[in-house]
Amino acid sequence: MLEHERDSFSNECITKATKLVSEAKKYLKENKTRDAFLCDYNAIYTSMRAVLAIDDIFPEDDYGTEKYFRSRYIENGMMSDEFVTTLDKITEYYDYMISDDGFKVGKPDAGYFTSKAGFLVIECSDYIVQRNALLWGQ
Repeated sequence: MLEHERDSFSNECITKATKLVSEAKKYLKENKTRDAFLCDYNAIYTSMRAVLAIDDIFPEDDYGTEKYFRSRYIENGMMSDEFVTTLDKITEYYDYMISDDGFKVGKPDAGYFTSKAGFLVIECSDYIVQRNALLWGQ
């Protein structure tokens, strides 16, 4: 993929992730906690894909996204401890939700994930801006 295509894809991912967080907020107000949670989960993974894209990595699924993201950015200390904690917690909840149809996300937990997802999307966006600035010497 050409550089401008990677940048465009990355920007589209950040825009989509931001919209997903906005949707989560809307669902949270409507007490649709499962929908809010799923938006937050997708926002986090979409923002991680945006970061991976600038390194020409395009995983096929969430498992690959998390694996590559952890090995390249988290294990190398490029993301905050808060990012790691939130990612660990949201994947744990997601696994429960997938394995147990009766699993419910309470409103306090859904609110927590919505607030954290917004910060994680910003952290990924900031990382992309800083990395591009370093690449272009700005």
